[in-house]
Parts: sequence; structure tokens; C-alpha cells
Amino acid sequence: MRALQDGLPVLDQIAAEHAGAVDVVKVNIDENPQVAAEYGITSIPAIYLFKDGALKSSVVGARPKRYLEKEFAQYLHQPSAENHG
Repeated sequence: MRALQDGLPVLDQIAAEHAGAVDVVKVNIDENPQVAAEYGITSIPAIYLFKDGALKSSVVGARPKRYLEKEFAQYLHQPSAENHG
């Protein structure tokens, strides 16, 4: 479990810095094996990004914050009000 715990502070930072644009939800796959089976998770951490219920991107393995922000950049910024017209 140590590798998983090492990756979590990065997700907490991203959640705090991009509040309103993203929700970070953590799932313990030992307690929820059906989730691991559904998404084919064989390594942790596994980070899945969903938008409107659809899987848009994923990253497997511990990565630095900068990497995750670049990988998920288009989803981390809340759209401006003028785009909701």
C-alpha cells in the first residue's frame, strides 16, 4: 500500500487547486474489487478522468504533479461563463 499512499498527496493538491473544475474521488480497490475488474486495474495508483460519465483519460503509476496537470490540462480549468451560452 505504500506506493499508493505516496501518490495521494498529489491528487489532494490538484483537487484543492482546481476546486470547482474537478472532483477527486479515491476508491480502495481492495474494498471495491468490482471497480478494479470493471476498469481492468492491475496496478496502483491508477488515475482515471471522467467527464459527463465518460472515461476521457487515464494514467497508471505514480507521477509528479506537473505530469498529471499536463496530461489532464484540458479538464482542469473550469470553462468561463460565456461558454455556457
